[in-house]
Amino acid sequence: MKYLLVIIIFNLQSQTALSGEITLLIQNTTRVTASAPGNSSEKPLLQVSSEFKISNQGTDPAQNVLIQAKLFEQKRTVLAAREIKPGESGTASIDFALPSDSAGAFPIFVTVLYDDTGGGSFSNAALAVARTAEAPESMLSLRAVKDTQSARIICQISAEQSLVRDVTLTCHVPDDLIVSQNVRSVKLKDGKASAEFDISNRKGLAGSKYGIFIAAEYEDKGIHYLSYSDMVIPIEQVASASLWLRYELLFSITLGVLSIIIAVISIPMTRKSLFRLFGEKSRQELLLDILTILIIEGFILSQLSPEYLMTQTTTTGGDTASHYYTADYLRHKLLPKGEIGGWTPGNYAGFPILQFYFPLPFLLMCAMDILIPLQVAFKWISLSGTFLMPPAIYIMLRFLRCPFPGPAIGSVFSLPFLFNPANSMWGGNILSTLAGEFTYSMSLSISLIFLGSLYQGCMENRHVTRNAFLVFLVGFSHGYTLLFAEAVSLFFLITPHGFLKRLTYMLRMYALGFFFLAFWLVPLLAFTKDTTAYHLAWVIYSIKEVIPDIFLPILIIAIISTVAILTRTFLFPHSSLLTSHSSLLTPLAFLWFGLLISGIMFVTAPKLGVVDIRYVPCGQLMVCMIAALGLGYLGKWSDRRRSISWIGLTIIIAATLVWTAKYVENVPAWCKWNYEGFEAKKDWPIYRDINDAVKGTFQDPRVVYEHSSIHNSFGTTRAFESLPLFAGRATLEGLYMQASLSAPFVFYIQSEISKEKSCPFRQYMCTDMDFGRAKHHLEMFNVRELILRSEEAKTAIRTYPQYYRLRQKIGEYEIWELFSHEGRYVVPLRYEPVLYRTTDWKSDAYRWFITDELSDVHIVFVENPKETLPLKIIAKSFENIRKVPIDTGSCQIKETIRDEEILIETNWINKPLLVKVSYHQNWQVEGADRIYRVSPAFMLIFPKQEKVRLYYAPGIPKTIGFVLTGLGLVILLLDVPLRWKQRQTAWQLTARYFGIPESLEPPLKWNLSHRIRWILLACGLIMAFLFVSWVGYYVYTHEPNRLLNNAVKLKDAKQFESAREGFRKVMDVEKPMSGMVADAAYFISVCYFLENNNPEAIKAFKKMIEMYPQGGRTPEAYYHIGICYLRMG
Repeated sequence: MKYLLVIIIFNLQSQTALSGEITLLIQNTTRVTASAPGNSSEKPLLQVSSEFKISNQGTDPAQNVLIQAKLFEQKRTVLAAREIKPGESGTASIDFALPSDSAGAFPIFVTVLYDDTGGGSFSNAALAVARTAEAPESMLSLRAVKDTQSARIICQISAEQSLVRDVTLTCHVPDDLIVSQNVRSVKLKDGKASAEFDISNRKGLAGSKYGIFIAAEYEDKGIHYLSYSDMVIPIEQVASASLWLRYELLFSITLGVLSIIIAVISIPMTRKSLFRLFGEKSRQELLLDILTILIIEGFILSQLSPEYLMTQTTTTGGDTASHYYTADYLRHKLLPKGEIGGWTPGNYAGFPILQFYFPLPFLLMCAMDILIPLQVAFKWISLSGTFLMPPAIYIMLRFLRCPFPGPAIGSVFSLPFLFNPANSMWGGNILSTLAGEFTYSMSLSISLIFLGSLYQGCMENRHVTRNAFLVFLVGFSHGYTLLFAEAVSLFFLITPHGFLKRLTYMLRMYALGFFFLAFWLVPLLAFTKDTTAYHLAWVIYSIKEVIPDIFLPILIIAIISTVAILTRTFLFPHSSLLTSHSSLLTPLAFLWFGLLISGIMFVTAPKLGVVDIRYVPCGQLMVCMIAALGLGYLGKWSDRRRSISWIGLTIIIAATLVWTAKYVENVPAWCKWNYEGFEAKKDWPIYRDINDAVKGTFQDPRVVYEHSSIHNSFGTTRAFESLPLFAGRATLEGLYMQASLSAPFVFYIQSEISKEKSCPFRQYMCTDMDFGRAKHHLEMFNVRELILRSEEAKTAIRTYPQYYRLRQKIGEYEIWELFSHEGRYVVPLRYEPVLYRTTDWKSDAYRWFITDELSDVHIVFVENPKETLPLKIIAKSFENIRKVPIDTGSCQIKETIRDEEILIETNWINKPLLVKVSYHQNWQVEGADRIYRVSPAFMLIFPKQEKVRLYYAPGIPKTIGFVLTGLGLVILLLDVPLRWKQRQTAWQLTARYFGIPESLEPPLKWNLSHRIRWILLACGLIMAFLFVSWVGYYVYTHEPNRLLNNAVKLKDAKQFESAREGFRKVMDVEKPMSGMVADAAYFISVCYFLENNNPEAIKAFKKMIEMYPQGGRTPEAYYHIGICYLRMG
């Protein structure tokens, strides 16, 4: 057996660590040997064994040393050492394979990744050579030098023989650097050619040195030739693209802002327009307001790691990373077809993307993609709500006629709100935005502008169209804030005079806003039953969660200023500084009403099907504006010449900046983590290799992955939700879990294959890891590959070699393959489907899914008792379901899976075919009578011909929506002033012609006295207060999540009888399949156990096991039963 041994010693490469230097010497020995064939029919392969020795010749230890190696399309990742101390070495071996007829020299591109003791990540590049015994010397001469004037590598190529014409050049650099177009093809002319590579710094530290390798390859007469050159470059000689872009960006922003200032102050028309919109202000006040907002925006930008905002990398961090796939899908799949919503097979067995989530931010990203890369556009739009918040508060306070310097102070007070470190999930603040709530942040800012504009519109009975458009913007960016704004607008109906006028105004405005939204909103409302409800009630354990330390001074100012305003108003009612009570008290009451509404929405949100905690930030913002409104009026009363107001504003700006700066420590780190992107993470090579290993199309079977917090090393724990983006493959989990009927089943599968489990739907119980039970469910969802990380999962799956086989190891990850099925999306049913009439098909489908004895027989659920279906078997209960086998031996199926289309060729005429794609009403069929919704939430068809086509197409709701939106646009055109009609609108002319009021306010002949009006208003407010209080109390005290948490507190306080009563209430109000009911049954048993009431505890635990034999707490129940018997002797 012949082989060739190649030994290469690479140049020293050093990186500056936090306290010293890490200098790695990389040595490599590569052997190429011919392996013996397994049988006579197989051709032998060439085995490539590459052994590495990495020695640390620096002063600091290198930790988590990984070696990434690539030979053609073969990629390998191994751990060399957890730590290599100075003077020590680590070794690793990597194997590849070459076809037996390979001859020549082949490059192995190597990247060494490691950390320093401070957690900083670094990388080195290296080049190994796999050379066969037949490899002659290359006829190429390659010389690479660095340009003295720039970070450019110039390669000079010359050939000894003119026969060499086409050469491939590869520039291999560490991950800390970036090379533009690292692979180039060049043609030799007269035996010579040249090429250039531009190098830029991604994240290298000053003082570091990096090795760069250039490989030149060509083929001649079946032999692969290789020449290479290397050099070491100090990082100081490499330009930092990100820093340059940062300064270019700041320069552009500064220039643009200065242009706006000049336009506002210098152009009378512009200035008059602002005064007409917000009211008169002096030029000096306007300038100070603008400078204040600029200071705030500059402070915000300085904390957001702006050097990463212009890098062309894919954003990571929390939910944010999974949002990028939506922007990419919209840009490259939907918009070219003229759609803003459609179907994607990428997650949850398929779901309607952007039908149940908010498109506006993603459309803005796609619009910016015209000028800048989509990755960069995504970063800026994801932060747009944060940047918009200060001017939005300013605009709202201006609409409320808050005097100077109140609006500017309000924008300053947005900083403690934005940099609030107390939470990262509630929404509005920067940490929540970075965690993925950027659509909410954008909508929240727009909603403030809307509320201010609505205040002005209702007071002046104007701007219906403007406010309707703002309703559209708020709703198109997030629904929660629209609900809040609509509830706050009820304030304008609290009036003894002009009630009908305001009611008519708001009906006109909201109707027009609904028309603008109808093209998207009508399908959303029509298909709500094709979604999965998300029940979550947030438990607040401390008032400091709602009023954190950073927010406390603003709350104190709000209370004091409110008391001061009320005191001044009622003690000095005839003061010349008070134009009228209503002009001052109305905006104050409006803001306090908004605070009250945020509390009501928090309490009642679970009954509305929305997340309650999202309304706490709304209340916090109301407090900010109450404080600013009070300071604005206090400044007006105390300073007629405005000098004190200006000084006070300056002091408030400085104090707020200093105060906020104490709490910003997490924001820059989070921004860096998010916006440096997947590609800059230390474990990016591992993540990239995993995606490459499973790369394919939606035609391929699905991929699942173990849920694990360890995935966060890639940038987010949800990293593998982006498999459709990076690998082109469909997976199960995804971000928009409410958008698919299949979501509950997906998370049950997650619990079967994961050490950790999320189980976000509390109304559906989960189980424990069990790859034996998971096998059937994975087949049902057409899963082939599994990506596992935890040692527990990797050990557990090895106990089922009859189902699973290990395909590849990449770092600490393993890719397994389920080989027990054919991997088809369209399959014949093995048993006749069963017709099952039910009033709650979702709960019944989940019960069917988790009951192993039932899940072989698929059930067609029918909610309409009068509907008849051509099914042979009907069952009235699960216990009566019969298995009637179908002989599928002669069945032939050919399937083609596309984004929004499934093509089927089959001989299975008039027999049931299961389509393993989530059911939705928009799916249509040609070649079959109809599509049936079948368990778990898939589609079932009975072909009428050999060729069948399923396609996702807009239905009647979308048509109705577009008609209503068209009507809204017609109304908009009717409101356009006509120059040739003295700027009267078409609607005014039409109303005058038909003799109807322009406002559409119905004329009422009865007129109540002033006293009666106030009595009716007072009675109405009292009744509304009592009703809302009763409903709020009932909802709050009967919400299952809160009942469960309160009962747990009673259990912990050893009030066992009261705790059991609380747990029984949970079981009464929730459905049996709910995870909360399973938990309640378990805790009832635990209460008996803690009381040492062993007989009752055993009885309760056995009952729980009978109810939930596969429940996640069932093993604990068996354990406690054993303890009870041990106690009893």
